[in-house]
Amino acid sequence: MIAWRNRKKELVNLDLRCADRFRIPLDLNSAYQKGHDQKDESHETSTDDTVMKQLLIKYLIPSSQIDIQETIGQGEFGIVYKATIMDKRRQEIALKTLKGAFSKSDVNSLLEECLLMSNFDNPNVLSLIGVCADLGSAPGIIMPYMSKGSLLSYLQKEKSHLIVGETSEESTVLNVRKQLLSVCLQVANGMNYLALQRFIHRDLAARNCLIADNGVIKVADFGLSEEIYTKNYFNQFKKSKSVKLPVKWMALESLHYGIFSEKSDMWSYGILCWEVFSAGKIPYPGIDPIGLVELLDGGQRLSCPHNEICSEDIYSLMRQCWCESPDDRPLFNDLVASVNALIMPLAPYLIVSNDSTFQLNHDHIYY
Repeated sequence: MIAWRNRKKELVNLDLRCADRFRIPLDLNSAYQKGHDQKDESHETSTDDTVMKQLLIKYLIPSSQIDIQETIGQGEFGIVYKATIMDKRRQEIALKTLKGAFSKSDVNSLLEECLLMSNFDNPNVLSLIGVCADLGSAPGIIMPYMSKGSLLSYLQKEKSHLIVGETSEESTVLNVRKQLLSVCLQVANGMNYLALQRFIHRDLAARNCLIADNGVIKVADFGLSEEIYTKNYFNQFKKSKSVKLPVKWMALESLHYGIFSEKSDMWSYGILCWEVFSAGKIPYPGIDPIGLVELLDGGQRLSCPHNEICSEDIYSLMRQCWCESPDDRPLFNDLVASVNALIMPLAPYLIVSNDSTFQLNHDHIYY
């Protein structure tokens, strides 16, 4: 703990040297930006004409081949439609584009997101299908359509099946536990892949994970937030734009110094696990984002979910993610092994693999 506090000044100095290259903010007012593509020099992207032309040539899908059907999500900066590619496969897709007044830098940020997604190849990370350049004044990102929506909405919808009491049969408890651990394992797999790519998410939460019809969970980031979460973001204004900070998912070093890393994503992962075992409950209920920082500085953390499904070992794993010092938090590679270790005793209930999927079994009673 003392070593971490002594290193804070050192880390801030390091961050100053990297700030221009990574565009990392150094204060709470700018600690979270729409872009989230911090990475090392070997993984930097560019929005110059050559790179964008290469991207468009490889992934271009004309708007004439896209049938837009309905809006499935929107936020302050973007909108996502359900659509179909009008070819022989008739593939259902999600089409993301900008909305309202936006600048050239906003378009570049969207194209940078395309570049990043074009490099992703993991079953638990949302990938790029294509780019639509003639959609209108802004391009569109074409992604797989995730029919079950966000993990958050799914957890909340299935709440009655995921919360069990002390009187529940052991087989019921174990069956639900293995399914929720399967969720955590898939997210850990996706985040471990991103960490290996030197990609820092900076907004990992249940709302930013999507579920396909076959139960596969994919880490995503539409830059959108459910209306219910508006009050859990801390609004700051910079250059006439409101910047929303997901304070309740952010690590201490991110809140204080604008430092983001795999270890700050690990803190957010712990909050996500808490969401999973709380069936989509809002973290730190009744605590406003401003007061939360003081609470965390005082050493307080989320209490164990009031759910028999969440064992002491599972809660202990969450607590490891919330250590004050980033050095004391696990890496995602180690975390995958830890979650697998929690699942192994449940082998009769779950076949464990790195791409195990989540399917709520309604043949069982979860009361």
